Amino acid sequence: MSVAVAITVNDGVVLATDSAQMAKDNAGRVNIHYQKRKLFPLHDSLPLGLSTVGVNRIAGVSVGSLVYELKQLFTGKVDHNGESWKLDPASYTVKDVVDRVKEYLFDGFYLPAFDTLLEKASLTVHVGGISAGAKFPEFAEMEFLGQHVNGPRFVSAGNAVHFTISGAAEACHRLVMGYSSAMSNLLTQSGMKPEEAREFLNKARSALFPNIFSEAMPLAEAADVARFLVETEIRFSTLTPDPDVVGGEVQLAVISREHGFKWLSKHKNAILD
Repeated sequence: MSVAVAITVNDGVVLATDSAQMAKDNAGRVNIHYQKRKLFPLHDSLPLGLSTVGVNRIAGVSVGSLVYELKQLFTGKVDHNGESWKLDPASYTVKDVVDRVKEYLFDGFYLPAFDTLLEKASLTVHVGGISAGAKFPEFAEMEFLGQHVNGPRFVSAGNAVHFTISGAAEACHRLVMGYSSAMSNLLTQSGMKPEEAREFLNKARSALFPNIFSEAMPLAEAADVARFLVETEIRFSTLTPDPDVVGGEVQLAVISREHGFKWLSKHKNAILD
């Protein structure tokens, strides 16, 4: 599995992931690697970035290589089937970028190769950025699952904090929500109606744990929270009976109008940048 955290505040977007990768071969053997790159800039100068969690290779090509090719397209260094995807700094939008990401990764690679993926693995993509001329940052999440795409789900800061976590998130769920992610199923299995369970959990969240996010949270503090959550999920993973599916170093970046895409914590393979 793995974990990816995104926090959107007025000043920008924070993207954070772990560095673990679990790979299974056709014989069912499992290898876990701890230097997998999962967080990427999408342009050399524009405030755009992407992180992933889930399947790490499609048709023999790493997801990281595919995202690098996307960056080449967005910077105009190559064309896509004779068509230019170069982003115009004066008019590009995050929505257009997300649409291109979906077209390239899902339509071009994931969907045609889905039947060959071991265990029909999903791929979740987080995209953060700031559109040309926009005051607030935007974030989108989409999940590639079989022949369908869940999302993209868009949010814009707009004087509010938005928090998203994908992948293995049990520890983070307990910290941010105040209860286990399995609690909803447990309540319904105990006889509570789904709407009653949701109402109970909404009350429980405010009563059990204070909100750690605020509308005025600076980007630097949001980055501290994202790092803390990923580190906590990594530590929690070492205590569970399952293999360490979350691990390695924290990959962390912020995206803002002032600084574009800025690394705060890189993967070990920085030589590949």
